[in-house]
Amino acid sequence: MKKLGLIFIILLVAFLTSCSSQNREAYEKNLALWESKAIQHYRFNLKVGCNCPWYSLMPLKVEVKNGEMLSMVASNGGDITPFQDTFRPRGTVEGLFDTVDAAMIRGAYKLEIKYDGTYGFPASTVIDQSRMMTDDAIGYYVTDFEVLP
Repeated sequence: MKKLGLIFIILLVAFLTSCSSQNREAYEKNLALWESKAIQHYRFNLKVGCNCPWYSLMPLKVEVKNGEMLSMVASNGGDITPFQDTFRPRGTVEGLFDTVDAAMIRGAYKLEIKYDGTYGFPASTVIDQSRMMTDDAIGYYVTDFEVLP
């Protein structure tokens, strides 16, 4: 019986490692695509989805120039100040890549990422950090991305 348990653990580790390495490969490929575009000025809508109090503020309209967020406003004009610690780190494409990277490093229980086919940025990211916690998943969704002059 011990032998069967050991085989199960080895197979589980192999499975988890392969999923992790696939996520890492996709991440690196898409980060390279994003960097190759050398986009300096862009705008997008960001929806942060979870069991959270800011639902009515979504999506956020974000503008970025030279890697710095110029503006982030709620679509309904509401006050986003109480939620800046959650919103601001994802206010640039680089910040979204950092969020994905951190989830991979921490070994998130569930990590689903869809990258934009043209630019490579994480267009949809769902992170469930712990299998043992209920309602801890959070999603980041980018729409209406546009390159600005």
